[in-house]
Amino acid sequence: MKKQKLTASSFEKLSDSEKEAIYQECENITWEDSRPLTAKERRQWEAMKRGPGRPKKGSGVSVISLSVENDLLKTVDAFAKARGLNRSEFFSRGAKVMLAANAVA
Repeated sequence: MKKQKLTASSFEKLSDSEKEAIYQECENITWEDSRPLTAKERRQWEAMKRGPGRPKKGSGVSVISLSVENDLLKTVDAFAKARGLNRSEFFSRGAKVMLAANAVA
């Protein structure tokens, strides 16, 4: 007979002796009782170790290399810092303003 999946709520409903029996069963598991992860399980494990990651903005983002004169960059950084922005937000907002000014969607 196939064992039913044990959830937290169903475990809580068990008697103390049933909980203890499950605990003892888990304590007696050895390496010989295990098996290697499948490719799918390995991908899932790696994804769980990495965590959820950054939330997506719009349709995602692209990392680009941008050349800016040193003096201009210092001015941009000071301007952005004073307004609580980072470089990426500053240049993104600037691009949106330029596109809107030129009626490009």
